[in-house]
Amino acid sequence: MVAEHRLCFPILVFIYLLFCSSQFAVSQPILDYNTTLSNSTAGLARLSSFWINRPSVILNSTAYANYFGWTTTILKRRNAGSRFLCGFYCNYYATECLLETGNLVLFDKDNRTIWQSFNHPTDTLLPGQSLVSGRKLTASVSADNSSQGLFSLTVYRGGWSAYTVTDPPQYYYSSYYEDNPYFSFDGDTLTALHPTNSTAQFIKIEPNGHLKVYQWSVMNWNELDITASRVGNCGYPMVCGRYSIFTNNGQCACPPQENFFRPSSERKPDLGCSQLTSIYCNSSQYHSFIELKDTAYFSFQYNHEPSSSIFWLEEKKLEDCKRACLRNCSCKAAVFEYNWNGNQRGSCLLLNEVFSLIENNGQGRGKTVFLKVQNQSSIIPGRKKSRPFQVIIGSTLAAFFGIILSIATCFVILKKRIHESRKAADFLNLEPILPGILTRFSYNELKVITEDFSSKLGEGGFGSVYEGTLRNGTKIAVKHLDGLAQVKESFLIEVKAVGGIHHINLVKLIGFCAEKSHRLLIYEYMVNGSLDYA
Repeated sequence: MVAEHRLCFPILVFIYLLFCSSQFAVSQPILDYNTTLSNSTAGLARLSSFWINRPSVILNSTAYANYFGWTTTILKRRNAGSRFLCGFYCNYYATECLLETGNLVLFDKDNRTIWQSFNHPTDTLLPGQSLVSGRKLTASVSADNSSQGLFSLTVYRGGWSAYTVTDPPQYYYSSYYEDNPYFSFDGDTLTALHPTNSTAQFIKIEPNGHLKVYQWSVMNWNELDITASRVGNCGYPMVCGRYSIFTNNGQCACPPQENFFRPSSERKPDLGCSQLTSIYCNSSQYHSFIELKDTAYFSFQYNHEPSSSIFWLEEKKLEDCKRACLRNCSCKAAVFEYNWNGNQRGSCLLLNEVFSLIENNGQGRGKTVFLKVQNQSSIIPGRKKSRPFQVIIGSTLAAFFGIILSIATCFVILKKRIHESRKAADFLNLEPILPGILTRFSYNELKVITEDFSSKLGEGGFGSVYEGTLRNGTKIAVKHLDGLAQVKESFLIEVKAVGGIHHINLVKLIGFCAEKSHRLLIYEYMVNGSLDYA
């Protein structure tokens, strides 16, 4: 029991669902709080710590709660008595507590802080929480998906900046020393200030890249966009989606060359554009550019960092900028701006990811964007075929000729077999040559007559001779020829030559067998001789 009292564990308590429809529906506004949210509800769910969930309890008495030492409540309803959504219990020997600031702190036995949630921000800064170099806020994918999204906020090189989570990052907002009622910044640390005219306040980076301040005002949250004044409506990376252009009339449109780009969604142009043909690194000789004059890119003025030196080039000619992008397989586009001194050189930014583009108003000497594309003769008449197209054509032709070769091979084999069958038919057509003289025996008949070739009389160069007896009692000698290829011609000659001759010095041929690969000759049995040399 003593060990149990020394433990301080979080207990998640849910409001009784009976009151969901009237007193605690999610869609109902929250009327009052005892404390603010720890890194907002979504942020608390993404803390990198382990929780031990205990059985839920419902406390109907404030005295009951005080007796057990509840120190912090979250989302407490004024008209719900002592019921609350979530709370933490800490006894006298507590080692883990949720402070009034919303900071979840783990203490050691000497009451020293060994871990706190404020050092592991997600997408939100609570009042009193600081962001230092090496830490960052990262937006979620969407309001319903708390996975890591595309945008982050961090302190870097004397300022705090918002950027895309890419390699290298693409910055779209940067600020240094400035007065702000919601946070303070001394060049190294960005700290969220406590609200002066609100009961609750937090700063959050949104899934769309906006940085907003939320303040609770009686019945709802008031929002203030911190970055909007400098970024504007068109300066956010995904305001129109990838490869899409934010036009002067406030619309989103794909690049004018329809042969290369199409909207990702016809009904939602702000979802961006996709390339009709993917860019292949092994066919760089077929890469070219679509030139978009008087077109800006959000990160051009911010991406001068050493970490992106391979993507930022200064004092380069326009052609040098384009060649650098063509040589770099990961480069998807190049942004170029001439210097104002008229020396025909300028700054070049290479992009390995292309987000929203911005159409200039045509005033002054603007930037030019070169989008890398893959050429195909099926898309642009007169252009060379791309390597993937050649591979497809080559594979198709190879398959076609392979089929033709297979058909020809089968035809030759079939013709050869027909020829061999016709030759073999000679053995099966002896009756018209010697009608009524020779008897055709089947192989099975000869197996019976010779008792499965059990009595061997002798063996010669062309086969073995076996003894047999016909049904009428006549003794016969059966010569079984070996090697069809070597004996079939001699077999036919012997059958034709000997079959019709009857002489006192010659043994008489009385029959034959030509069945499949079996070739046998049937002679009268010689009592005083041998047929192994016949």
